[in-house]
Amino acid sequence: TLQMTGLPLFDVVTGVSKAEMTMLEKLSRWHSFSRTWLSRKQQVTFDELVISGLVEQKTKDERPTLSVAARQLITLNSKGGRHLSMADYAE
Repeated sequence: TLQMTGLPLFDVVTGVSKAEMTMLEKLSRWHSFSRTWLSRKQQVTFDELVISGLVEQKTKDERPTLSVAARQLITLNSKGGRHLSMADYAE
């Protein structure tokens, strides 16, 4: 399985993990927000995004704000599908 390979799933160009990119994309689409909607793993990813400055959240259940850099990452990812697949690692 993928977990057994130990390969990191991240974009070499941006350094953003697949989990972080997925979370940014979800946050950009959600019109409301509650941490209770997130799994423990997603909460860790969300907290990492807040610490990195890509996401800003003033109160616990207020809809987070994406930074300019986060919005640019989402645009870059949506235009080019920049995350590497297993086939990319095999080459």
